[in-house]
Amino acid sequence: MKLNKTHLAVALIGSALFMASSAQAAKIKTVEKVDSVSVSLQELNLDNASGQEAAYKRLKRAARNLCGSPNLREAGGLEQAMSNRECFSETLTEAVETLDNRDVSALHRNS
Repeated sequence: MKLNKTHLAVALIGSALFMASSAQAAKIKTVEKVDSVSVSLQELNLDNASGQEAAYKRLKRAARNLCGSPNLREAGGLEQAMSNRECFSETLTEAVETLDNRDVSALHRNS
């Protein structure tokens, strides 16, 4: 799905497992949570390096805001910090792919 390049929606889909027990057996239900944020690229010129770098920084900031801190203390524990890192990586990759700009993709690959 291609989006207007002046506003890029970065979506994060996370699954959580909830256990419910009954007298017969335990049941597992998967619940999906979707968070998104719009990243404005309207005033950026994606045909030059400074515009590409600015776009990539905005995408990184949006992914970090959606996923939370990878810092152990800020995240509240190792498991959450690792989960936040994985979320950030996946969300940023998806956003870069959605933007579909060769040069921004190269920045992402080389970072």
